[in-house]
Amino acid sequence: FATRQIKFSEAVTVNFSNNLAGKDCQQIVDEMFRQAAKEVAAKATQAIYPPIVVSYDGEDIVFNYGGSDITLGSKFNLYRTGKVIYDPYTKESLGRQEKLLGTVTVVDVMPKASIARFDNPKANLEARQGDILRPVQKPAVAKVASKKKKSNLDDEW
Repeated sequence: FATRQIKFSEAVTVNFSNNLAGKDCQQIVDEMFRQAAKEVAAKATQAIYPPIVVSYDGEDIVFNYGGSDITLGSKFNLYRTGKVIYDPYTKESLGRQEKLLGTVTVVDVMPKASIARFDNPKANLEARQGDILRPVQKPAVAKVASKKKKSNLDDEW
């Protein structure tokens, strides 16, 4: 709020994989809020402070996120940042241009850092200190109404 900049705006969906049998309503609501808060905090943190490449030795990409923030096997897109871009009306910084270099997979997670490797090592790609990683977004699955449901809705009209 202090800078009046919007740094994060995204919808978050929480799916329950835990067994909720035998829990009362308050326990279910508490679990829902706990999972939602965890998901929002993780997404907001990575959007505002994305993981940054600390070093690259030709194979291992070391970046500055670890512990419970990263899971083994997670996939990230690796970007090289460019010049700062500005809103033509407000002159507010919109961030930096980002050029996609490739996709990487986390192969080791340490308490404060993690190691990733390019998914296509033969592509002759190179990471540099300061490049950023963003989680690979899963494509949204469109829900299609069945013909039976659609016809029922049509009948109601």
